Amino acid sequence: ENPEAIIFKGPMEAGDGNREIVLAASQERTAVATFDWLGMYGALYNLENMANRIIKETEDRYICSANNAAALSEGIPEEDRVSILWASHFSGIGWSVANCPTWDSAYYCEYAKHCGANLLSRPEGMGFYKQYGGPTKYWYVNDTEMLELGQEADHWIYSKSDWDRIYGEKKELLDQFKSVKNSRVFDTQGMGSTMWYEQRLAEYDVTALDFCDVVGNAVRDDFYDNRWFRNLKSEPIGSLPACNAPDELNEPYVPPVPTCVSINRGQESTPDNTDPADGLYGGAVKEEDKTGNDGIKKDDMKKDEEIEKESMKKEEGTGEEDMEKKSDVESSSVLFSLEAILSIAIVLSVGLSGL
Repeated sequence: ENPEAIIFKGPMEAGDGNREIVLAASQERTAVATFDWLGMYGALYNLENMANRIIKETEDRYICSANNAAALSEGIPEEDRVSILWASHFSGIGWSVANCPTWDSAYYCEYAKHCGANLLSRPEGMGFYKQYGGPTKYWYVNDTEMLELGQEADHWIYSKSDWDRIYGEKKELLDQFKSVKNSRVFDTQGMGSTMWYEQRLAEYDVTALDFCDVVGNAVRDDFYDNRWFRNLKSEPIGSLPACNAPDELNEPYVPPVPTCVSINRGQESTPDNTDPADGLYGGAVKEEDKTGNDGIKKDDMKKDEEIEKESMKKEEGTGEEDMEKKSDVESSSVLFSLEAILSIAIVLSVGLSGL
């Protein structure tokens, strides 16, 4: 019925390639690479420039929180850094715990590296695995191994929604954990019981900042509130605002935009010119990038441009100013709508792949 339609498929789905686009965001190894798929969706709507701007601004905030965490944990040996246990229980099977042979093995490994934390990883050979009809091996540990691995962790992120059940069943065991004694156990229900598997994919900069907040390596202000990680002892399960359908369906999505203030430079977010070799994600300003090709300082060039623009505005009257305001409103609406497309598309990609 729709011969001109484009068909979106997951990376594991078979197809003939005719008018098909494979969504493989779920196969990316890092949060940054996953979010970069926004560029593809932007191209479909002829909005590549806007998509690239959103991608860069989001990554700048991500880099900023990474640099802050690196500065706060500088000089601390890996084994002495704040320790995080990432584990959940599967009834009748055992404990599923983090496995991080490399920092990009899984999203939680990446966030731990990003925030300068020591994520406790299942040692090679510990535990047992199960296979559920495919080649993938899912590893678990028993209660004794779990106690050995995570008893002294400073913080525990329990990535399921059934903590009350497991605590009721294994209270004697769990009360031996340092994180339980100190009320430093969190789950991922800060935005409700299902949003962790959906919306966080489009808010990786916010998720990273929240992880750093749990660790204690985040620079936060009085208005900051941890969006994703809920302290099980003191905080209720989060929820989303009521959905006003169908009126709300055409409203632009307004994403949360955390303000990251660099403790090294005392300014918001990060500059455009960062050095990838400086730390995990970069952040150091290159000395040679502070001037233009002709040796003029970029700050001076920027001031000259601003003076010239102001002069042109005065000459052209208020007509242009009104047009600029209208353009800003339209651009903002399209910006948020494009982020909404990203949120839906990434979740669709993950869902299609079966991950």
